[in-house]
Amino acid sequence: NYCTNVRIMDNDFFDFSHATLAAIILKGAAHVVISGNTLNHSGAEGTGAVVKCFVDGSTANAITTGIVVADNTVTQYNKFVSLATNIWTITGNTVVGAANATPMAVEITGGALSSVTIADNIFQGTFTTVGAIVSTGATSISLFTVTGNNIFSGAAATIGINTPAGTDQIVRDNNISGFTTTQTTTDGGAYTPTWTGSVANPAIGNGTLIGKYTLRDKLCTFSLSMTAGNTTTFGTGYWIFTLPVQAAAIAHVGAAVAIDTGVAYYICTSVIALSGSSLTV
Repeated sequence: NYCTNVRIMDNDFFDFSHATLAAIILKGAAHVVISGNTLNHSGAEGTGAVVKCFVDGSTANAITTGIVVADNTVTQYNKFVSLATNIWTITGNTVVGAANATPMAVEITGGALSSVTIADNIFQGTFTTVGAIVSTGATSISLFTVTGNNIFSGAAATIGINTPAGTDQIVRDNNISGFTTTQTTTDGGAYTPTWTGSVANPAIGNGTLIGKYTLRDKLCTFSLSMTAGNTTTFGTGYWIFTLPVQAAAIAHVGAAVAIDTGVAYYICTSVIALSGSSLTV
């Protein structure tokens, strides 16, 4: 507790189980490397127990940050890592879970988190009800990278990667099997823009308004498409469409095309303000 610049390396942990404790609890710890350890729990003793490996024990006055969990080998766990704070790197671990107490490989319990990397791990278990990489308390996760992991469930499970959206997310190139849904978190996809007017608001009515985007590190590429229906109203003033993510602290100017079918094409200017969350046409 309350330590910094610590190395926990090349140890053997055997038969640890407790309803609230774990092999290692980090409370107010910073810049800690947990690497090359072997954690083994006998199946019989682990049955029904909550077998936790590494737990973030942060409190309001003791924040854990800057933790690297790398190249550990674990058998018979229920929670491999439970984290609640920023700046965690979990990489190169081989983790085989128990078939009890709803195992999760990585549990994310904090609110709005950032700087979490989960890469190149092997997570295997009977993830029967919750999933492998799961948010039980996070409202958003930014600077979030989940790549190159092999995630296998021994029974029909719900979602392999089940965490909320956020900005600057890279969730790709994972091999996920044994789940009814591979992942809810993506680094792009469809979103529904909000359409307003600077003077009076339009209404899409029976028209369609859709957006699509991709995130690659800090670069967001997106498109908007609005098709009017016979009950669509157009408001007055210039149009404003919400973005999928907040823009950087620079202004952006682009083009938009409006098509009045069978009549004319109109070329418009589109503008995103500094750190804007909407596009003005």
